[in-house]
Amino acid sequence: MDRILSLINQNSLSITGVEKVKNVNPNEIIIEIDGQMLIISGTNLEVQTLDLENSTLVVNGLITCIKYSTKKPSFFKRIFK
Repeated sequence: MDRILSLINQNSLSITGVEKVKNVNPNEIIIEIDGQMLIISGTNLEVQTLDLENSTLVVNGLITCIKYSTKKPSFFKRIFK
């Protein structure tokens, strides 16, 4: 499945190909796409739309960083952040 990331004015991010949502907080959202972690960082982040049947996610807030990682974040790193 193709993945499409569309960032509009650093305030709205639409993503297709989403398999799982691992973590959501106002500063970071971690999702799984094709076995890789996609880490979205910023401020005042919130999930506007999540549709796992259609594999889509829309995030609003000030998005400052989008990066892929093949490593899953450690359990303790997510808890003590």
